[in-house]
Amino acid sequence: MLVVIGTGVIAIYCFIWFIVSTWIADPQEMEIAVSLAEEYIIDTNRENVELKGSYFDDGGVFPFEYAANAKNTKDQTEFFIYFNDRSQRMEDSYVAKKWENELRKNIKGYIKQKLKKIDKIYIKFDESVGYVYQVDPNQPSSYKNYDATPSIDIEIPRKKKEDDIRLFNEILTFLQNEAKLTHAKLSVTYMKDGVLVENEIWEGSF
Repeated sequence: MLVVIGTGVIAIYCFIWFIVSTWIADPQEMEIAVSLAEEYIIDTNRENVELKGSYFDDGGVFPFEYAANAKNTKDQTEFFIYFNDRSQRMEDSYVAKKWENELRKNIKGYIKQKLKKIDKIYIKFDESVGYVYQVDPNQPSSYKNYDATPSIDIEIPRKKKEDDIRLFNEILTFLQNEAKLTHAKLSVTYMKDGVLVENEIWEGSF
């Protein structure tokens, strides 16, 4: 009986240790991420890039576990430099972040004018978009010159209204005609401070 109990306690302890360990960054891996980023900057002849430490993705959101935090000192864009576990190569998310910032600047005012109150706006281009479209990171052009598809997620802190579908479709039209996006995925959630107000999500795309 004692052996069984002891074995069970050890098994539970090992399981808890395994779970907790996945939430804690390995200092050595963090250092490696920065070293790889330093080599990457030299190998790719990157300009105006400054490293600002390291990042650990404990939620599995990105295509990497460890990355170096970087900043373009010319336009102040913050991004990651990392080894992409999917493509098995060193990459960075500079172009994606620059395009996200550009798109946010171009659409935020219009969306706030249309919807009045907004809780949050999330704009997301794939981290590897710069590599997919072969964009020169030292001379990055606008997202308007490519057919990349961003995801735009809006949270509005209120109940559903009768003319919402019309408003959402007008936003889609604005994204295409005024923001000059070739493709986009738009979703609107009725949510306030992380809590759903309506159990419904509107989605549209082009």
